[in-house]
Amino acid sequence: MKPVRRTDGRKVVAMRTCTVSDTLNSFNAYLARRGRAARTREKYIHFLRQFEQWAGERDLASIASREIELSYLGDWCTSFERAHGRPPSANTVRHHIAALKSFYAFLERFDLIDGRKSDAPDRCAEGRTQGERLAEWVDRHRAQVHALYLPSRKPPRNCRTVATAS
Repeated sequence: MKPVRRTDGRKVVAMRTCTVSDTLNSFNAYLARRGRAARTREKYIHFLRQFEQWAGERDLASIASREIELSYLGDWCTSFERAHGRPPSANTVRHHIAALKSFYAFLERFDLIDGRKSDAPDRCAEGRTQGERLAEWVDRHRAQVHALYLPSRKPPRNCRTVATAS
């Protein structure tokens, strides 16, 4: 395989496809070494097992953020509501997204996927400015996020109104 040069100058040898199954145990061990609480690791792995079922044996770098956002998370919210009789809380959705972001950051950090070529969840928020944190973007777009994930619930008090297309 032809080596790929990273922006920091190191050479990286291209790897075979990287699936959720291939990397989940390593990710869990990494979180433990980094001092993440056992409960946090359990929640992340719980969400990532669901992602693993959805992704199957697909190469993680080939999964576009729009697929994660519109297909996977959309289907997950729908199935959660069917199973529990209510939509997931904003906190549950936020933790699910945090698990995905942390997982993709791990994959990029250890060169399991090329972050410049992948469409990782952290890079998918349309309209984010250079250097703007995802949390800041969500705060600016809280009403749209709420409408996407929790359409049947009353919006939080701090939501800005969203103009809807007629």
